[in-house]
Amino acid sequence: HRVAIDPVAQARSAERWALSASWRGAYSLGLRRVRRSLETLQSHAAVGGVDPGALQRVRDDLLLREADIHLQQGRLDRAVEEAAAVLARPSTVTLRQRAFALETLHAVGATRGDERTVTHGEGVLAAYRELGDRLAEGRILFRMGAQAFYLGQWTRAISRYEEAEAAYASAGAGDTGGIALISMNIAEVLVEQLRVDEAVARLHGVLRTFRASGADNMTAFAMLLLGRALVRLQRFDEAREHLVAARASFAAQGSRAEVVDADTYIAELTSLEGHHREALILARSTLRRANALATNPVQAPLLYRIIAESHDAAGESADAEPAYEEALRIARARSAKHDVAFTLAAMSALRRRLGLEPDSAWHGEIEAIAHDLGLGAEVRNGGLLDHRR
Repeated sequence: HRVAIDPVAQARSAERWALSASWRGAYSLGLRRVRRSLETLQSHAAVGGVDPGALQRVRDDLLLREADIHLQQGRLDRAVEEAAAVLARPSTVTLRQRAFALETLHAVGATRGDERTVTHGEGVLAAYRELGDRLAEGRILFRMGAQAFYLGQWTRAISRYEEAEAAYASAGAGDTGGIALISMNIAEVLVEQLRVDEAVARLHGVLRTFRASGADNMTAFAMLLLGRALVRLQRFDEAREHLVAARASFAAQGSRAEVVDADTYIAELTSLEGHHREALILARSTLRRANALATNPVQAPLLYRIIAESHDAAGESADAEPAYEEALRIARARSAKHDVAFTLAAMSALRRRLGLEPDSAWHGEIEAIAHDLGLGAEVRNGGLLDHRR
């Protein structure tokens, strides 16, 4: 006898499979599975015999999974389009679907440096709390922490990450991957605060967890951050090994934004090694790719500083200052206070070398930002004022 196929159950299975694939970094496989399932649902809708409401709900779940994969790949416009399509059906969308769609829009806005998406995050957090979903609550708290980090609100970022840790722990799901992800992002803040030894200790543990679980994309993120931390410790050979390995993994996964991140840090390393012409070429090519992905991309201030430093090192100070000014413009547009401070510090140093006085307001702004970022006096008076460490 033949067993009838339940298209809704089949689609739910495909959605779970795509989630697992994206966790492993197999984004293309996940997308193909989602799209095949959407086509199957469309054919069942045309034939009839299945509850239309159930079909629409599972179709929206698949669209949201597709949006999440596009978000991971850096295809931000596609992610927005798919999330907005779900939100355009308020009469059929569930509270959970609405929350996930808004979470996607929040993540896109955070990536683009749009402070207005903070309200999306608060709305998503309220929805997940209403649903009593502590794991989802932890996930949005994690993303809100990431947004605070990119806006230069580092103390707030760590607070949100710690709330996310508590939410995961209280869910009792034994989600070592989720806890490791939060620990990795706390390490990212520690790297920027120059608490590098603390960061490295966390990242070694994170790497072990991700490698054991086969989460290739998370392993690549951890290698990327460890490489950046090792740059700060001037362990350049080890740093390059980790950064190059992370880049290769991101490229294999089709994660374009993360390839740009890796190339940005490799350009920074190359500059710090004293290979300024090579750093200039890499920074320019990386900047072109970053601009193709987003307006005022998150990597742009650092890339412009690398370009400025390369010109300065070559005795081309006339070309350095405009690059610093563009770094400052973008940092201010993104409300990225840490990038504002690093750029003002570099501009001050350049002007002093040229026998000029820096703008009188710059030092006060650097000090105020350093205080906001939770940096100690010894860092404000040393490391922060030399953004190249």
